Amino acid sequence: MEGVGKICREYGILYLVDACQSVGQMVVDVEKINCDFLTATGRKFMRGPRGTGFLYVSDKVLEQNYAPLLLDMRGAKWSEFDDYELFDSAKRFEHWELSYASLLGFTEALQYANAIGLDAIEKYNKNLSQTLRNNLQNSGFKIWDIGKNLSSIVTFSGPKGDLEDIQKVLKENNIFFSVTYKNSALIDFTRKNINGIVRLSPHYFNTRAEIETVSELLKQSLL
Repeated sequence: MEGVGKICREYGILYLVDACQSVGQMVVDVEKINCDFLTATGRKFMRGPRGTGFLYVSDKVLEQNYAPLLLDMRGAKWSEFDDYELFDSAKRFEHWELSYASLLGFTEALQYANAIGLDAIEKYNKNLSQTLRNNLQNSGFKIWDIGKNLSSIVTFSGPKGDLEDIQKVLKENNIFFSVTYKNSALIDFTRKNINGIVRLSPHYFNTRAEIETVSELLKQSLL
């Protein structure tokens, strides 16, 4: 992402990063990324309420008077009969109507994560997810994660790309997981020649013992 940001700055291109799968599980630095906008949801690794999230807006964007397509009284001051003045801060991108109860919940989630520390969370999560990947691979599962800096999202399937037995054992043991099929990731799955994957996302509330338990349960599903 940092390389993309550098190119965008060089050519004056606005750069928006969707960090909904990153914020909360790893350190995200907008200055290093060099992005103009960054969005994140509260319901995923931040562990906040559904329907919450945030938008980062760079000073450059604010100074150039960029604004949302539709403004309301939180984003601008109605200064003349046929004119308005944008507010100086990124609040111009907010809407007047919002759920204060959800916002309070999201605030608690942010404070909780910051109290632990994103550096500590990232280090711990990397250890858990890499342990899970190694265990699954050693048991014969196919791991579909690629890249140099892998996240705490572990995607895998059976040796022949099968998912049914995996889902069955996870459901029977009350283990939270999700399944993604080809119609949700058509380009990526076509390149990988697969029809779907199972996803496990260990987080800082999980323990090493839980990772070993789920690894053993999945190993047994192949026998």
